[in-house]
Amino acid sequence: MNVAHVQCWTLVALYETNLGLFTRSWMSERRAVALAHILCLHRLDASGSRRGPHTIPFRDEMDLEQARCAFWAVYYSDCWASVGTGLPTAINIDRVSSSSHDREERE
Repeated sequence: MNVAHVQCWTLVALYETNLGLFTRSWMSERRAVALAHILCLHRLDASGSRRGPHTIPFRDEMDLEQARCAFWAVYYSDCWASVGTGLPTAINIDRVSSSSHDREERE
């Protein structure tokens, strides 16, 4: 599993949405969310042990930024899928670590 799998399921969900297959799109989006959680993409900017045990290593800053973009694409797609279906979101924004959030906690 890697970030490309998250991106792929997000694109599949978007394609299904464009076809009007909202329930199917919601299920594809849940796959993307599950992979993002497994890869701990919601903890990319956490410090130290808060990053999670399954956080994948990145070769360089560009790979890290690609993972960030993939996570936020999944997050917004999750929000839209929930709006379209009336089902709850799968990503709890309170559990997402951003660099600004971590700075506020340290202060």
